[in-house]
Amino acid sequence: YTLDEIETILKVAEDDPSNWQKTSLSHRCKRLAKTAALIRKKRANIIGLITAITGKSIVESDIEVSEAIDFIEFYPRSLVKWETEKAMKSSPMGTGLIISPWNFPFAIPCGGIVSSLVAGNTTILKPDPQTLLIAQQLVNIFHEAGIPKPALQIAPIRQIKLIQHLIESHTIKFITFTGRYETAQKIQKQRPDIPFYAETGGKNTTIVTAMADKELAIQNIITSAFGFAGQKCSATSLVILEKEVYHNPQFKTQLINAIRTIKVGSPWDF
Repeated sequence: YTLDEIETILKVAEDDPSNWQKTSLSHRCKRLAKTAALIRKKRANIIGLITAITGKSIVESDIEVSEAIDFIEFYPRSLVKWETEKAMKSSPMGTGLIISPWNFPFAIPCGGIVSSLVAGNTTILKPDPQTLLIAQQLVNIFHEAGIPKPALQIAPIRQIKLIQHLIESHTIKFITFTGRYETAQKIQKQRPDIPFYAETGGKNTTIVTAMADKELAIQNIITSAFGFAGQKCSATSLVILEKEVYHNPQFKTQLINAIRTIKVGSPWDF
């Protein structure tokens, strides 16, 4: 994409030619419900696409598709409930920018898109370039469900200057980001004037106490540390053991043996 093309995306989002910001909540909910139905219908193809591009296992790709559907069901229902509260009022903020990562290329952008669209905002998705095809398929499904193309656009860019231009545009009224902590800090410095919703990774810990079910603790440590190829932002990267557990040779033996039984290989090797 060129700078002119990014400007076109921004102008379309700001002008809102489809009048998405003026639609009723019930109308938006109906379109999103159809999106969820289409994802259910296309589940097998979406799983295949995620597995082919990211190397994620079929079971875990299936879980990600379910999470995307859950987002579509959750946000509209929440807003409908909030609208019944007399003390609360909501209105569109304008245009939202969703910046999504490669490790959950379907569910995370889906959640960002839905939370923006259901509130009546025009939305721009900037996906990770490594998983662009998955993001494009996701956006296509929204369009197929009746979300107007001007209301939901995709900006498939990788050039730093273009990304900075997109972030710094005054058309953008809020940003939803999932990715590295350092990147989140840079974005916040670029746009301290707008709401910024960021989910980042970190040094995540599992604590095992003396009172814990040791076998269950081992199972949970392994699932968190090595599930999804260890690429969850919440993946366990540090285990803290209470003294009694630390000095328990059986616990260590069971943990090591359990890790050694993990099968590593291609997701196509059923």
